[in-house]
Amino acid sequence: MDSTTSDRRRVSEAYTSAYPDPIRLVEGDELVVEERPTEWDGWLWCVDTAGREGWIPEAYVERTGERWVALKGYVARELTASAVRRSYPTSHRRLGVV
Repeated sequence: MDSTTSDRRRVSEAYTSAYPDPIRLVEGDELVVEERPTEWDGWLWCVDTAGREGWIPEAYVERTGERWVALKGYVARELTASAVRRSYPTSHRRLGVV
């Protein structure tokens, strides 16, 4: 997708983020990595210096001795979304366009 293409999705069900204050990393930040069971390979449960917790891609952190350090910036932001019902003109429904 290039900058002139829009990628739109319709929200079919409302969702409220479970993490309103998500974990954030800046390159070089130290963090704590905790063992947590997960079904997603390549993700680590981490705690940042402010005490925020969340899943971080394993490729974004590196273990150096006993320390874990962020290799790049990351924010585990989830979006809150409202479901939107869209109404179409009767002519569209009748023609099977929608």
